[in-house]
Amino acid sequence: MDMRALMALQRSQIETAAQVNQIVLQAAHSMALRQTTVLRQTFDDVAELAEQAAESEGPEALAGHQARLLQLCFERALTYLDELMTVTNETNKSALAVMQDRLGEIFERPADRRAAGAARLPEQRMD
Repeated sequence: MDMRALMALQRSQIETAAQVNQIVLQAAHSMALRQTTVLRQTFDDVAELAEQAAESEGPEALAGHQARLLQLCFERALTYLDELMTVTNETNKSALAVMQDRLGEIFERPADRRAAGAARLPEQRMD
């Protein structure tokens, strides 16, 4: 057993895991920042609509403000979920690409091909 090759393989696997973790952490950081922005915007909009509702006259006007507030929150939630799904899908694609590249390297190494060829039984000739 070639210890150098084994160590190189292990090092490469650790580097691949580190790359995948980095991709996931970057996506989590990006989503946390986006979530902060969405929450800030939502609170600002809710405060504005609450002020308008407080100034409204009559139950019909108040109900209209409440309906707009509910609609705004619902639309923001849907938009945020859509963004979350997009980031999650892109993160998965990036992480999968790193892993696929790594697997491609493993299966395409010349030493591996030679070892695989040496492990095959010689063909028997039928004369």
